[in-house]
Amino acid sequence: MIAPFFGVDPLVAGLFLLRLGLVLTAVMIAAVVVERVGYGIQLFREGRLEKRYLPLVRRAVAGDEAARGQLAACPSWHRLAVARLLLLPLIDDRDPARIAATRETAQAMSLLETVRRYLRSNRWWRRAVALRAVGVMQDREYTSWVVAALDDSNPDVRG
Repeated sequence: MIAPFFGVDPLVAGLFLLRLGLVLTAVMIAAVVVERVGYGIQLFREGRLEKRYLPLVRRAVAGDEAARGQLAACPSWHRLAVARLLLLPLIDDRDPARIAATRETAQAMSLLETVRRYLRSNRWWRRAVALRAVGVMQDREYTSWVVAALDDSNPDVRG
């Protein structure tokens, strides 16, 4: 027979720890499943928005004023997804005409107001996104913000 440890029967303690381990394992599995489902929903939403707005973005950058008007009228909760569709191609395509057309489209959508708000944000990830947007659009109006970001406390903003 095994002697009790601090007045607790070792068999009872062992069963308790086994149950605790099973519960913690189930909770961790549930957390992973919830995260994966959330990520899948996010990817589905992004794909749907891309399918909806990418043709408009291409037409707007090509100079179509009607497409710019439709992008400007898009719901505010779609603006960041549309901004990503506008700005990501500028990373590879540094054509000055495309940059100018993208800047005009961003101004028509009032995206620069969002950029200004994000530059003043206390959240480092918003400042980083805004600085990257300013950088790929080569907007000289924000040069002082870019220089000030070199002293930001977060290395991801400085990078």
